[in-house]
Amino acid sequence: ELNKELLDLVNENYSDFLTLGSSLQGGEERVEEVRVGLLGFRRDVEGLKNKVHERRREVEELLGEKIRVGKQIQLGRGLLEVEGRVRELEARLMVKTSSNEDEDQSLRSQSGPEPNADTNATEDDGDGSEEDEDEADFHLGPGTSNTSQLKRHAERYMYIQKVVQRLGPQHPFLVKLQDRIIRLRQTVLLDLNNALKAAVQSAAPTGGNNDQDRGRALMKVLAIYRDMGEAEEALKILREGKRL
Repeated sequence: ELNKELLDLVNENYSDFLTLGSSLQGGEERVEEVRVGLLGFRRDVEGLKNKVHERRREVEELLGEKIRVGKQIQLGRGLLEVEGRVRELEARLMVKTSSNEDEDQSLRSQSGPEPNADTNATEDDGDGSEEDEDEADFHLGPGTSNTSQLKRHAERYMYIQKVVQRLGPQHPFLVKLQDRIIRLRQTVLLDLNNALKAAVQSAAPTGGNNDQDRGRALMKVLAIYRDMGEAEEALKILREGKRL
């Protein structure tokens, strides 16, 4: 039955079968044209992909360079801030350095004795001054700073140390500043030591007339030692006071 159906199909389309071979002539050339076109299109796509990858690499390199430059700018600003803070605290503490000694000497000769460096501190610096407005201030005697000045000096010194640690103390610029920062620490501690000795030795601070005021002043000074991490220094001064 199947053979009969196939024979009938061939008979019905006999003329088409005869022309099938001739109609397929030249098909190889058309297939080759399509293949060549596809190969060219593939090369174009590969070329575009390579360009995209190259441009992506360039963009990544530029972004990386931008990040590096941004970090360098932030580092530079931080270094300038540290130097400015050091210079400012040196001026407030009247610490002499090779860079400002000649200038300060000429200013002194023109203006006479220099006033207390922290007289206007609350007007031009916000580092903790607002926190002291509602707190009692104690002056512990001649040759010593009052407790609010001591606290502000210590806070400025601690801020310098904080920024130095954030930037990396091994940076050459900060290494060069270490001598000046050490002198600031020594000066702040010297002022604290004088104030603590005065608080221990005096019967009552000049800012108050009873033992309660004396105790409050003493606690304020000791709190500054604690904040600076210099409790051992305070203990040494207290032991010396007991021996006197």
